[in-house]
Order: sequence, then structure tokens, then C-alpha cells
Amino acid sequence: MAGRVEQAKETFSRAVGFANDLGLLAEEVDPKTRELLGNFPQAFSHIGLVNAAWTISEAERRVRELNVAERPSLPKSA
Repeated sequence: MAGRVEQAKETFSRAVGFANDLGLLAEEVDPKTRELLGNFPQAFSHIGLVNAAWTISEAERRVRELNVAERPSLPKSA
């Protein structure tokens, strides 16, 4: 999702929505029934979610920094 922060955030939100009431994720999810499948809880699913959250946060930080750097500077007053 390089350069598509909003789409990454939407995908992340959908993935978080598959967690159970305790915030745990399974290895797989049936997207139609939302049934948690495979190993449960699955550490690799949680690691992926944490990594995605960090990556999205870093991408948003870089966008903010670029926006600040691109702003024209105000002239200094005499």
C-alpha cells in the first residue's frame, strides 16, 4: 500500500474488526461468516497488525513533515 495511507487505514480497520471481544485474532477469518479459523490466538496475526499500525503511523508522520516542509516561509518582519 505504498503511498496509499488512507487505503491502508481502511484495510487496517477491517482487519481489526475481525478480532474477538478480547481483541484476539485467529490465523484466518472467513470474510462471509466472520468465523475465526485456524490456530487461535495466532501471534503472527497480532505481529502483522502491530507492524501495520506502526507503518501507517510512520507514513502519516512523513506526510505531515512533507506538508510542513512545503509551506512557504513567511517574510521576516523588520
